[in-house]
Amino acid sequence: MERKFYNVRFAAQPINWSNNDLASLEENVSFQQILDEIHEVGYEGTELGKKYPKDTKILKKELKKRNLVLTSGFGKVYFTNSELSEEFFKQYKEHVLFLKEMGCEYVITCEIGNSSYWDSNSDMNEIESNNLNEERWYLLSQGLNKAGQFCKENGMKLVYHMHADTPINSLEQIRKLMNLTDKDKVFLVGDTGHLFYCGVDLESFFEEFADRIKYVHLKDVREEVLLEIKKYNIDFEAAVRLGVFTVPGDGSIDFTPIMDILEENDYQGWIVVEAEQNPKYANPLIYASKAREYIRIITNM
Repeated sequence: MERKFYNVRFAAQPINWSNNDLASLEENVSFQQILDEIHEVGYEGTELGKKYPKDTKILKKELKKRNLVLTSGFGKVYFTNSELSEEFFKQYKEHVLFLKEMGCEYVITCEIGNSSYWDSNSDMNEIESNNLNEERWYLLSQGLNKAGQFCKENGMKLVYHMHADTPINSLEQIRKLMNLTDKDKVFLVGDTGHLFYCGVDLESFFEEFADRIKYVHLKDVREEVLLEIKKYNIDFEAAVRLGVFTVPGDGSIDFTPIMDILEENDYQGWIVVEAEQNPKYANPLIYASKAREYIRIITNM
């Protein structure tokens, strides 16, 4: 199979080595080792990780040593809570400026309101119904337009991350969010793992939103684990601990049709391997290598 991707590069997320949110899912590994292994496997970039230096000069120096670049970093917003939205937006703007200084083009952005995973003020009724009321939809869409404008003014693109256990976790919700936001300011992350986990048809998503998808996370899902999680109504955090996610080529997702859709729509940008796993049982270097080899097979790159 001959691929004709143009201006596409592959990166690895440091969450494969050290989980940003679940402290128990990490080994005693230095950021230098993470970067060394990302480079060793043959990736060209990395997203921001919690162990990475916060000083841009130091981080640039360490990346340059290994011929790596920073692709983006995960930014949380809380626009659905009118009392806390400005506080979070201030932190978000600082995050954007950090990424700008690092030469990034994309800002991964996710609303955390009503997430039992992140939001201690969450409304459990809304979490269970997976719905925002119209007021909160308005706050979210206007907030994202504002954040997207800030990114645009700084030469960057806001890419929204649909994420399990957040207010935006279905195809219908993604569609509504895209309709409510400015197509020139708010774009999308195509995260295969979260989409599959939430029951979204991957091919339908990548086809429908091809013009808004500017950043891709390749994450696989162990469907046999997911079926048990759905059967027993296990929460997202526990699902991660139980190993529902893995790297591309090690789970149940067929990534070839997704690559076809991206290629047909002239996707340009980063494709990032990501898999929240327990490194005690899934050696990060081995799994990163396995994923890179799988990508070579399906992309010839």
